[in-house]
Amino acid sequence: MSNLNARSRKFAFIIIITAVLFLCTAILTCSASETTDGGSSAVEKVEVYHFHLKHQCYSCIRLGELAEQTVNKNFADELESGKLVFGHVTVDDPKDKEITNRYGASGSSLMIGVYTPDGFKAEEDTRVWYKLGNPDEYEAYLKDLIEKRLSGNMN
Repeated sequence: MSNLNARSRKFAFIIIITAVLFLCTAILTCSASETTDGGSSAVEKVEVYHFHLKHQCYSCIRLGELAEQTVNKNFADELESGKLVFGHVTVDDPKDKEITNRYGASGSSLMIGVYTPDGFKAEEDTRVWYKLGNPDEYEAYLKDLIEKRLSGNMN
């Protein structure tokens, strides 16, 4: 009976040690991912481009107008310093082929490009399309998104 009791204690001890090691590993992994994968890094420049075709519908035109208004109203200093760039790019115009290819744009879209020491990342934001009917909501959303990208937050 004492042999069984000793084995039970040994087994419980091994389980406890394993659980502690597992917990320590989980904590270390989480803290490492928070510091290295938090989506934050030094941003050199952010580009916001309204890509469109030569012939645009009302919504496509409105998308670009609201984006331009938002950027000009909220980011004058960043535009002046060159930290933020805004532009309208005609996808089917040969002179815009290089930038269109860099972003992978093929039609009307709002794209944000972020330059960091690690390279370039382009993203298309589709949520702005759902905010076209409410200019204040559109502005608040896009302003927040650009502020995040300028600060290095890619989430």
